[in-house]
Amino acid sequence: MPNLDETKKAKGAKQRRRNESLGSLSTIPPLRCHFQLINIPIKGIDSPRFSLGLPISRWNRSIGVARSRIGGRSASLDLEMEEQRIASGKMVFQPILEAGVFRFDCTASDRSAVLPSLSFADPKAREKSIEAQMLPEFVPTFERCDGQQTVTIQFPSGTSFYGTGEVSGPLERTGKRIFTWNTDAWGFGPGTTSLYQSHPWVLAVLPDGKAFGILADTTRRCEIDLRIAAIVKFVSAAVYPIITFGPCNSPTKVLMSLSHAIGTIFMPPKWSLGYHQCRWSYESAEKVKEIARTFRDKGIPCDVIWMDIDYMDGFRCFTFDKVSVLRLVIGWEHFSDPESMVNDLHARGFKAIWMLDPGIKMEDGYFVYESGSENNVWIKKADGEPFVGEVWPGPCVFPDFTQQSTRLWWANLVKDFISNGVDGIWNDMNEPAVFKTVTKTMPVSNIHRGDPELGGCQNHFHYHNVYGMLMARSTQEGMKMANSNKRPFVLTRAGFIGSQRYAATWTGDNLSNWEHLHMSLSMVLQLGLSGQPYSGPDIGGFAGNATPKLFGRWMGLASFFPFCRGHSEKRTADHEPWSFGVECEEICRLALLRRYRLLPHIYTLFYLAHTKGTPVTSPVFFADSTDAKLRNVENSFLLGPLLICARFVHLIIRGKGRFGYFDGSIPKSSSTDPSFANWDIQNSMVRREEERCRIMLGGSSMASASSINSKSPTPLPWLLNTLTLAALASRFGPTTPKKPLGSFTANPTMPDQGSHECACIMPKGIWQRFDFNDSHPDLPSLYLRGGSILPVGQPVQYVGETNPTDELSLLISLDENGKAEGVLYEDDGDGYGYTQGNYLLTYYSAEIDSSNLTVKVSKSEGSYRRPKRPLLVKLLLGGGAMIDAQGIDGEELHLEIPSESQVVKLVLASEDWYRKQMKNAKNIPSEDGLTGQKGFELSKTPVELKSGDWALKVVPWIGGRIVSMNHLPSGTQWLHSRVEIDGYEEYSGIEYRSAGCSEEYKIIGRDLEQSGEEESLGMEGDIGGGLIIQRIISIVKRNPKILRVDSSIIARNVGAGSGGFSRLVCLRIHPTFTLLHPTEVHIAFTSIDGSKHEIFDGSQELSFEGNNRPDGEWMLVDRCAGLALVNRFDLHQVNTCMVEWGAGTVNLELWSEERPVSIDTPLEICHEYEVRQLS
Repeated sequence: MPNLDETKKAKGAKQRRRNESLGSLSTIPPLRCHFQLINIPIKGIDSPRFSLGLPISRWNRSIGVARSRIGGRSASLDLEMEEQRIASGKMVFQPILEAGVFRFDCTASDRSAVLPSLSFADPKAREKSIEAQMLPEFVPTFERCDGQQTVTIQFPSGTSFYGTGEVSGPLERTGKRIFTWNTDAWGFGPGTTSLYQSHPWVLAVLPDGKAFGILADTTRRCEIDLRIAAIVKFVSAAVYPIITFGPCNSPTKVLMSLSHAIGTIFMPPKWSLGYHQCRWSYESAEKVKEIARTFRDKGIPCDVIWMDIDYMDGFRCFTFDKVSVLRLVIGWEHFSDPESMVNDLHARGFKAIWMLDPGIKMEDGYFVYESGSENNVWIKKADGEPFVGEVWPGPCVFPDFTQQSTRLWWANLVKDFISNGVDGIWNDMNEPAVFKTVTKTMPVSNIHRGDPELGGCQNHFHYHNVYGMLMARSTQEGMKMANSNKRPFVLTRAGFIGSQRYAATWTGDNLSNWEHLHMSLSMVLQLGLSGQPYSGPDIGGFAGNATPKLFGRWMGLASFFPFCRGHSEKRTADHEPWSFGVECEEICRLALLRRYRLLPHIYTLFYLAHTKGTPVTSPVFFADSTDAKLRNVENSFLLGPLLICARFVHLIIRGKGRFGYFDGSIPKSSSTDPSFANWDIQNSMVRREEERCRIMLGGSSMASASSINSKSPTPLPWLLNTLTLAALASRFGPTTPKKPLGSFTANPTMPDQGSHECACIMPKGIWQRFDFNDSHPDLPSLYLRGGSILPVGQPVQYVGETNPTDELSLLISLDENGKAEGVLYEDDGDGYGYTQGNYLLTYYSAEIDSSNLTVKVSKSEGSYRRPKRPLLVKLLLGGGAMIDAQGIDGEELHLEIPSESQVVKLVLASEDWYRKQMKNAKNIPSEDGLTGQKGFELSKTPVELKSGDWALKVVPWIGGRIVSMNHLPSGTQWLHSRVEIDGYEEYSGIEYRSAGCSEEYKIIGRDLEQSGEEESLGMEGDIGGGLIIQRIISIVKRNPKILRVDSSIIARNVGAGSGGFSRLVCLRIHPTFTLLHPTEVHIAFTSIDGSKHEIFDGSQELSFEGNNRPDGEWMLVDRCAGLALVNRFDLHQVNTCMVEWGAGTVNLELWSEERPVSIDTPLEICHEYEVRQLS
């Protein structure tokens, strides 16, 4: 019998092959070629034949001319006609932009046929060829069929894939597939394939550490398929070019090259880098002012308060609700005088940001609607009339931002709106989202009358993905028109690659659970790897109620994200930092004070991103892209040379190599679940204390004090580090974590452990731990790379509280040669003086000479005058120990290095203090029931159903899995299962082992067999996003031969913010049947079109759709046993039937369509099983 790991690998590989033939959302034009009924003989089987739904392009390549018989009828295909519709080969190229950048087209004639680029900052740069000596290292191949263009690029084995923009799930994208189609994805999960933004871009990191970038330059819906290792595949409507960047020596170089094409991030006002507080909604001006006062009274830093949609008069954009029910009930006015409210906020050091949506209420007398109608700005239907769709205000029309005249119209509205004291604008719902439609957007047949330079008049299918970006562009232009001396700040939900030129973004309507805390880091990193460095999640989760520990740890991590905002939706508990008890409040205070201390560094990183295209945050492997073990690290990240290690992120293992998340506890079945016994310990970095000290102190090998000659030319940092190792190891002794650490993509840690109790995967070299005397088990650990100087400011309550003459601190971590360098960017914090040279860019250096450290300004740029301010230099020695010296910024400073014995004492004392600090810390209390936990505690004895011909065993605690399906009259056990794998499962998405297969299910009903009644079991599992999978298993007494299963995905509590519709889901019935006599078993059915099929083991994974589907019934036939297991189903509920053969097993899957669900429109599959005797 194969072991569990082999089974996992085999199943995963088969799934990747299987998914090759999957379709997608039927309401959007298909990506792949049309499917035809093609007669293909199965190897080793003479008759009868079966039909296989495959894209013409695929079978034409591999099969050629095919003639066969179906059910006794003769059929032939004229392939010559089909070949005329198919083209394939290597793409042709030309160098563009700069060395190492190439444009690829299917043919030379395609270069003039493609539409203008909307991703390039200068679209003309894509069209202009340059002279170049080098040839491309990787040449894509293409295949065109029925209007679809498939592009494939093969890379060396061991290549890792990243990017693809705003995506959920793991950081490393190999094995994943997404679709670029901007979608209102409230309650998205790790397997959701389309979110709010589209970035048809892949960053490939080659085995040798070099990097390569690929951009599919199309605005249309694009499939990015990375399911086959080392292969990138794009599928979209023809024609479109491919732009490649590199190979470059590092991923950073590729991102810099990408920025030369798509542009860099706008230079943000410095205040926007502070903390932002938001809620849907603060219902009045008085409430907003109360929130502001509380922040200041409690000493929790904050710079911005946001106004969600309820500030408007009936959700009408550019209006304020000046009279409300609150005024009648408690005497509060809503927003009767927004300018006065903003003045009060400004006096306390706050900025105010207000929401604007694209949906404009269709109402006579409403000035925006009347003005837009007069200027003919609305998107049209195919018949030329304005499209009307329902959003928050009711029936709405939508501006056509593809027209310059419309963008100017909108910009003027924004300009006037700013006069109310608006500091920033939030563009929401701009996918564009439309309520009461399963597509969650407007029809793709709608017409945009676009400017020629954008592509001219096109349908919505072409402009859908850039609608949000063009709205943000227009909003930014309006803010510039209002005040040319201030930098605009715009936040957009929807976007396209290149949106960073106009707006920041956030990761959408996430959930208050540990899964989304974990995903928030990889999502921010992926956006940064796709050209958008200014992003962050809703801290604490938008939907649902965070627990104190969840919120505190989320704040601890997200306080280092580029965009830092807390936000929550209606009908949830308060989610301000003080809402979760004093312990959590203190953690939030410490976390945000850390952020504000580091603002000089963060602002510098944004300046470098703006001018050079470098990332603000980056994955740990950017420190050493040749180190393969760093490529999947998801609980740490880099902020320049600063490494933030949040090792307390919680994780769960879902089996079969598929990772997921959990809410604070290992599943109770872990003690008996073999998948937990086989965790890979290698990457968990369990070290002896000496090794931990080496990482902490920065050494790269072990040495004892006695083996070092103090008179040798060994650099002092190396000497100090090695001298302390033996002392530390002997003092504290070897240690290992309290529990074994699992290692999947996310480097999981155990629940209730603090940051100090968990191992961390570190890059090679010197990484010095430090803190601000604020280390805490619920806060991430901080490390500074050897050779770096980190500028640090004062702990302030808001950005405007700082003064140029405030003391500046420099934290120094020396490299192995006793040197370090760093950079600090300064300007007025707002305005455009920096473009005229009014800035100060200071390069600091530090170097040891003998026993002295010299710190000085090595170079400076800009005309901004250096403030006369004190300078505090802190040299990190290891173990958190440091020595300091004071001076004046701009003047050379000298610091005497203590003796070796003094260094050892300092390090040991620092370690003692750190251990006591962690031991005595007041941790955020853990809860008995953490948010998002599925189900309740159940006995580990399977639930049994026995009636009529059937006896079943079900394990509710793992996906409600049926592990035994015994047919009593024949004594046949049909299911192949262990408790933790296979059996009868159900998924909620097209991705393999998506939500539903591992959640703990509740038993919602149990009816024991009585006279005339049925034996039944009802269960449901929470799959996140307000959705549940519900399953009713029943054996009806009046027909005891039938086993019936009714399954559904139900919207139990889908947020109003999505118009009542969930994320995209697909109900998948996934039973694994055992083959008692593998050579004598086949699957038989008659398809809807009347053709008959017999499918034997050894066939590939097969997909049957449309008229190829079984006509409501298929059966698993065992000729040796003389039995057939018949599976009947409702054709109206089943969109796809799948067959997958395994080692002695077969899966007969039923798939629903993939679509959002609402309370009124669940997904359902009702089916039944019966055993028949063969004649």
